[in-house]
Amino acid sequence: MDTVVEEGLSGADDQAVAAAARREWRMLLTLDLDFSGIARFAPGTHPGIVVVRVPEPRPSLVIAALTGVLARHSLDDLTCCIVIAQLGGVRVRRPLE
Repeated sequence: MDTVVEEGLSGADDQAVAAAARREWRMLLTLDLDFSGIARFAPGTHPGIVVVRVPEPRPSLVIAALTGVLARHSLDDLTCCIVIAQLGGVRVRRPLE
């Protein structure tokens, strides 16, 4: 797993971060709710985006939300989707077929 800082994308806009993930076919994990917009990041146009929605960005809460995702889905099942990971719930927006 790489971070935006490690990739030299610190301060880059959302489109640049998404494009870098797309180029390397990497799923994007973020706390930035802007990535949940299906108009900007339509399911099927990227390798997958997991947006973690927690009340505060504490590692324990992020881990709890992600554990909930992985308890219900394999990462392969989430390819090309937008996933909203919350405490106690998961929403998956899949590509239109």
